[in-house]
Amino acid sequence: MSNAKYENSPLEYWKDKSRDIKRETTKAIRKGLKKELISIRNKARKNLKSGVNNSNTINPKYSDTLLQGIRIIGPKNDKKYKSTISGCVSIMSNRKKGSGSFRLIFLEGGTSNRRSRKNQRYLGDIKPRRFFKSAHSGSEESNAIKNISEEMDKALKKL
Repeated sequence: MSNAKYENSPLEYWKDKSRDIKRETTKAIRKGLKKELISIRNKARKNLKSGVNNSNTINPKYSDTLLQGIRIIGPKNDKKYKSTISGCVSIMSNRKKGSGSFRLIFLEGGTSNRRSRKNQRYLGDIKPRRFFKSAHSGSEESNAIKNISEEMDKALKKL
């Protein structure tokens, strides 16, 4: 407490320190969570590349690829529980039919046999690829905790 600002009130010093600690730990949790989300996204993209042909080809109508449909949302503060930080890797889309992110849902879960309504010709089916499920199940909670604890150690060394 050598700073002249805190000479008369040590309470202010500790208030500032606690704010700094809270800020740094929040940053560390976000960084650790983001590292784990990136690793899950990369595993899913790798699985998609190995299971689907032309996954990296650009769709000229929507200017995207199948790989771009796998994306990270967050980490951010939860709306309901303000002190909770959450994030996810998503393949769901609100984009138009035909875009890369729209088609990922069908590649993950597959489709049943389909026939046209007019003349009942066979349209085929899609076998499930499960690229996202295998990427998600392969990551363990301990990896996320390890990433967060590493970032916490770095943050506490700063202070």
